[in-house]
Amino acid sequence: MAVWVALVGRYNSVQRAAAALIALLLLPSCGTDPMAAGPQTPQAPLASQAPPGPMLELGAPQSPNTPAAAQSQSAAPQGDARVRVEAVPRGIAWGKPPLKTHLLDVTVQNLAPEPRWIALAETFPYEGSEEPRIGQGKVAELQVFELSRAPRVVVVLTVATGGVWALRLPAEGTVMLRKLRIDSWWQDVPATAELEVVSAREILLGSRPMATCIAGPATSEAGADVEAPEDAADPRIVRDLCLADDESVAIEFVDAQRARIRVHLGSRSER
Repeated sequence: MAVWVALVGRYNSVQRAAAALIALLLLPSCGTDPMAAGPQTPQAPLASQAPPGPMLELGAPQSPNTPAAAQSQSAAPQGDARVRVEAVPRGIAWGKPPLKTHLLDVTVQNLAPEPRWIALAETFPYEGSEEPRIGQGKVAELQVFELSRAPRVVVVLTVATGGVWALRLPAEGTVMLRKLRIDSWWQDVPATAELEVVSAREILLGSRPMATCIAGPATSEAGADVEAPEDAADPRIVRDLCLADDESVAIEFVDAQRARIRVHLGSRSER
């Protein structure tokens, strides 16, 4: 039976002075050991950083007040694919105009009783457009990062138009990625922007599951709190096992659902 999905976000400026955005994607039916790159700063427990947000019951009818942008944009997948994403702005790195890289502390939680891939757009939509969309172009390169060994955290960046940051989480698992880099090409930075999120049972590169491109387990361990990758020069990058240097392939999200969350980008003084 197909069941519609809703994404609900709520921002409370009194309770969250850090200006966090909590979003829920509902679909049908860390302390970390250091890497070779150097020690990581111990962080507060995730439980204190990501309190449960409001949830829409599976199968419940859509509220007439639910914004259209927060509703399902594709056919309902099989299985339970609930995820929760929270993003907190931590600054902007300025590139060659108009390029900007937004640094976000992102908490990703898989609320489903099965492992799921969760993919976040690597670029905000262009000004006045909904593009680039996740999966829009062929993947020309994979950048695989082993951010932590214990607990293990693996994040994949697909280099493409509509590229993504993707990680596979266990059932009910949560991971914090600090200073995740999301690019934008706006002339002026808005106060908020929409970021596309996809939850999928599987991600295929051509006919190959993305998990087969990763040496070792593809599923990250729950409870990790790590620094996100910087760029291709990050010493935590590892070789992918799929794409040849001159190869590009289509990307497919299996049993997937898309939604957009509204991300607070900070006040002008914070930028």
